[in-house]
Amino acid sequence: MAETKESAKLERLRSAVRQQKGKLYIIKKCIAMLICGSPKCVFSCTSSVMF
Repeated sequence: MAETKESAKLERLRSAVRQQKGKLYIIKKCIAMLICGSPKCVFSCTSSVMF
């Protein structure tokens, strides 16, 4: 029983981590786009933006 609760808690933590990583990815792309000024430039600018 304790193992099941621990497993469920671990899965919730993994889900929260995935959500946070997704949010940070979007924020990173938005900042890069603001710096570069063009959506086409996002991929070439992200390497110069330090995160």
